[in-house]
Amino acid sequence: MARLEDHERRAFWEIGEDRYQTRSTILTSQLPVADWHRHIGDPTLADGILDRPVHSAHRIELRGVLWRFLALKWFARILGAMTLDEQELIVKTAGEVSKQAVEASARFFDATFGEPLRELGGLWADKIRFRRWINRTKMAAKAEAMLHAVGVEPGAIPLNLGVPLLESGSLVEDPSLQELWANLLANAADPREVVKVSPAFLGILRDLLPRQAKFLEEVYKGQMTRLSGYVYPVKFDRVRLRHMYTSVNEVVLDEEMPVLAYREAEFAIDLLLRHGLLQDTFEVVPHSGPGISPTESVGLHKMELTHLGYFFIRACRPPEPSNSPPA
Repeated sequence: MARLEDHERRAFWEIGEDRYQTRSTILTSQLPVADWHRHIGDPTLADGILDRPVHSAHRIELRGVLWRFLALKWFARILGAMTLDEQELIVKTAGEVSKQAVEASARFFDATFGEPLRELGGLWADKIRFRRWINRTKMAAKAEAMLHAVGVEPGAIPLNLGVPLLESGSLVEDPSLQELWANLLANAADPREVVKVSPAFLGILRDLLPRQAKFLEEVYKGQMTRLSGYVYPVKFDRVRLRHMYTSVNEVVLDEEMPVLAYREAEFAIDLLLRHGLLQDTFEVVPHSGPGISPTESVGLHKMELTHLGYFFIRACRPPEPSNSPPA
């Protein structure tokens, strides 16, 4: 957008002179044509440069709002009040950040794959950026639709929660996990704060694979059993949890891979324990049977959802209507 230097003006003039009425030339710019003369700089050279292309060309002027700007306006609305100048500054600097990312990725490919992939860095970075933008846009649209479904307008989200939430969610490609990120965003933007979304939830959701997320939801539904309107917790042993994992994920327990299925289920259980979503409890129960004294007892290890697990799952579900009990 800066004015042309003297050598750039002369090179521009010579190219136009050589190609005039001999070859087709396409000129594109974000500047209006009326501003070209001023940005070229030298009035005499500007007249010579613009005389032929401007007056003998087919001109196509694109009008409308920049889609990237519309998306940023929505995100700004969620993340808090931002002035129009601040929004325009974000749009203006986005291109500079992207250029740095492209240059960095090109250096990475040079160092790791060599010269043949030099140009791939830019193409790859642009593709990833576009996919992340699409994921962010879909996530925000879903969140807004869910809030409108319960009659609520999106509210402000603290930056320390909103920014990493959007960034992390934009990296997710699996549809089932995208749904959870959209639910998390909707609850974070819910001004009623029916479910309080903690920044700690982001790290937990980032670590979950689709099968593990389905398993956790199944544990939640199994534990939150209602009896006469009262919710009481149900505890599970590891055998029951392994069965729940293989059942909800339709894991085939054939003779060739029983150990792999067992380890996959155990890994999911250990992951939930590591994040504090499940807790291991020890119960002493009476042990009865032939030849056993009534006073004898046995200890059993069982697991249940923690308070962290309970509120994390609720935050990863769609916003709840007002005055409705938790699902």
